[in-house]
Amino acid sequence: MRGVAAGLHGRRITWWFACAVIAACIVSFTAAAARPVFRVDHVADGDTITLTNGQRVRFVQIDTPEVYFGTECYVPAASRRTKQLLPPGTPVRLAREPATELVDQYGRSLRFLARRTLA
Repeated sequence: MRGVAAGLHGRRITWWFACAVIAACIVSFTAAAARPVFRVDHVADGDTITLTNGQRVRFVQIDTPEVYFGTECYVPAASRRTKQLLPPGTPVRLAREPATELVDQYGRSLRFLARRTLA
């Protein structure tokens, strides 16, 4: 009888764990859906964009060659690829990286970026 009771207890724990995972996913999805949608105005370089509201955004954890302090290798390729991925008018959502500052030394917001498809 002990084996049957232990098996039922294990199933309850598994069921509660599954419920907790599903609840966490729902909360994450709801929080992501609540973030406002912005639109890209233009790409400044391979890792920086300007939104239509004038906000400049530097992508967190993306580092491309710099265009402003002397030309580095692959600058045109990095900028071209970002322009392909984020043409003007592209809807995007921004997410903060908790481990970094909100703004860099040049006044750009430091954010993760997700392209959004609007229905």
